[in-house]
Amino acid sequence: MTVRLPNTLLLSGLLGIFLSGCSMSQADSAWQFMQEQQAQQAQMRQHEFDEARRQAQDTPAMLVRLIRENQQQGRYFAALAYINVHQARFGRTPELTALEAESLRRTGQIAPSTQAYQALLRTPLAAQGWHGLGLLAAGNGDLIQAIEHLERATGMEPANPEMLNDLGYARLAAGDPAGARLPLGQAAELAPDNPVFLSNMAILLLMQNDPAAAGRLMDQAGLAEDTRQHIQDTAARLGQMMSSATAIATVTSTDTPTAPDTSRPVTASREAARSSIAPQDTGLALGSLLERLSRPSP
Repeated sequence: MTVRLPNTLLLSGLLGIFLSGCSMSQADSAWQFMQEQQAQQAQMRQHEFDEARRQAQDTPAMLVRLIRENQQQGRYFAALAYINVHQARFGRTPELTALEAESLRRTGQIAPSTQAYQALLRTPLAAQGWHGLGLLAAGNGDLIQAIEHLERATGMEPANPEMLNDLGYARLAAGDPAGARLPLGQAAELAPDNPVFLSNMAILLLMQNDPAAAGRLMDQAGLAEDTRQHIQDTAARLGQMMSSATAIATVTSTDTPTAPDTSRPVTASREAARSSIAPQDTGLALGSLLERLSRPSP
């Protein structure tokens, strides 16, 4: 026996299937449309970015700004590429040479970096040249040469906190905390919000047997625990280097009748000095700020 469905039910079922298909088709179309929109927006953003980058290379000032931005982001190889663009389009300037020297140094290209810094010595940016040569000497473990170069740099720019800071740290690493006090204090008060200066100041406080003041300074700066540990380790290492150098000098003076060479201060080995100063491209702080930190909080 054949059962015949009412026409109304049959039409209703067919209509439901049709509407369901339409609904699924509309959803798929909407999703596809959204994806297409997102792809178009991404292309527009990329086009805007490319256009902004192209425009940034249209003038020397904007290209220099692009170079500095890449350096601030740690992209020194990219900075060197833009430096080449600048030189090809607009020629070379002392400012460009200084930027190139730093990028070369940061990428481990010591010989060309040295040449670039030496070229600066014949320009109005001679202080930057001496500063860079000092950093290169320090990275090579030659703290005596580093201090000489950094002293020349700070003599030309006596209110430059970065140069003062590096001079102070070099003297500290060379076993001369007393000589480090003035440039470190000046650097700290000229740039009191610099966390690296404050970190190096804490190192000096620890070396001067004032852990309470160092602790207050680290609290004030809000330094992370791993940074505090690094500060303590560095202070201990530098203190040990000073003790070893003093012991060697004492033994040498008692074992040999000849007068010691006092033309240069006693320093630890160059390998030890390199490991101490190389990670610190900037450093220390003191002055009246040290006096305030040395007093207990009320």
